[in-house]
Amino acid sequence: MNKVVLIIGGSRGIGFASAKKFIENGFKVIITGRSEERLKKASAELNNCPYLEWDIEDISKADEYIEKAFKYAKSDKWQK
Repeated sequence: MNKVVLIIGGSRGIGFASAKKFIENGFKVIITGRSEERLKKASAELNNCPYLEWDIEDISKADEYIEKAFKYAKSDKWQK
């Protein structure tokens, strides 16, 4: 499946639960969050899905990260 979901706040709570459901349904998932430690732990629990350490308040990175998601959708290679 070439559908990618970029989940902001995916390292815990509703975001984590959503990421888990999307993965179970065959989607490629990228999680984001502010704590790399929590992201690493969540990624390990989510079949090593890719993650980006990103504070959404820093909107300057939005275009870059969305482009990464599009590239990931077109291939199976994740490039952080």
